[in-house]
Amino acid sequence: MLKNSDNSPYRISEGWFKNSLIMDFTNHEAVKWWFDKRKYLIDEINIDGFKTDGGEFVFGSDLIFNDGRTGADTRNTYPNDYIKAYYEFINEHKPEGGMTFSRAGFTGAQNYPAHWAGDENSTFTAFRNSIIAGINSGICGISFWGWDIGGFSGDIPTAELFIRASEMAAFCPIMQYHAESKAEFNQDRTPWNIAERTGDNRVIDCYRYYANLRMNLLPYIYNEALKSSETGIPLMRALFIEYPDDKNCETIMDEYMFGDSMLIAPIVYEKMDGRDVYLPEGKWINIFDGQIYSGETKMYFSSSLEKIPVFIKYNSVIAMNLNSEFKIGDKISNSVDRYEKLCFVVFGDDVKNYYFRDDFSNNIMISGFYDNFILKGDISINDYKIMSYKDLIK
Repeated sequence: MLKNSDNSPYRISEGWFKNSLIMDFTNHEAVKWWFDKRKYLIDEINIDGFKTDGGEFVFGSDLIFNDGRTGADTRNTYPNDYIKAYYEFINEHKPEGGMTFSRAGFTGAQNYPAHWAGDENSTFTAFRNSIIAGINSGICGISFWGWDIGGFSGDIPTAELFIRASEMAAFCPIMQYHAESKAEFNQDRTPWNIAERTGDNRVIDCYRYYANLRMNLLPYIYNEALKSSETGIPLMRALFIEYPDDKNCETIMDEYMFGDSMLIAPIVYEKMDGRDVYLPEGKWINIFDGQIYSGETKMYFSSSLEKIPVFIKYNSVIAMNLNSEFKIGDKISNSVDRYEKLCFVVFGDDVKNYYFRDDFSNNIMISGFYDNFILKGDISINDYKIMSYKDLIK
């Protein structure tokens, strides 16, 4: 374990791990001993990864590591050593791949997916800050990022906050709810607890819709995630990354691109039923009503509690998993090993070489004009459909 300068065991001086020892990941013999005791989690329980919580507790410049470095040397780099050890361990013993989900990091942390924002409070201020954190994480190279819907700490969020946060999280690299627990009352951030505690059953209906929509979008998200991992361009990206010559995009931190084709503009203030949205160059289609707008302008969009402003870049294709009704937000299963109906929804009229890949060996290219689209490539399924966005919103 990590040592004090007098060679006594170092114990964390503050926080929820107070008085705990810290593993010294520069001591290879100790690391082997440590992970040998955890191998059963992979072999017997078949876990897929570790939530590498904490990591920021190297307090003291004179602490001593096994390799001779001090606390002053490793204050920032320790989280990476910690995450790296777990990431290499899970992937060494799980040939199909494993992951870590981490809260601390430093330069280089993007090599070990994924990360989340930490223990933010359940307030609209924290909600806005989390979006900024996600955009900044993408700029720093961390593509696979998420946060706790409606916050983690303190009393539960209001129904309005939870709904607005759920809407945004459906268009985020990682969508999850999670909360601290207090014995005296239930602080779970489950939609059913929020509904019961606030008396507002719209929470359940709205969350169900956006959870279903998230499942609809998994083919698009997966395809965009592949591109992100290969290029380094973040999945949740600042507008100026996509439009570097547009000066209007340089300071916008409450809108973002989600992959190549989606622009997301969450409602981030309490008691707001709309917001100004800046649309960059080109034409954009509202995903929910099909209205078309010209870009390079700022417009006000009304947005009831149940909706979030989402715009699709004109002449884009959004791959979706839909049910037989072909409507977004409708129930499909939670299965990720099959499609209900794989649909390629065309937002526009002229598609030039759209490429799609998934983990079912589909490698597809779509191109065409109006209603004469051509699909070719390696296609492992028969039940797919090319459809217009106009049919999606009927």
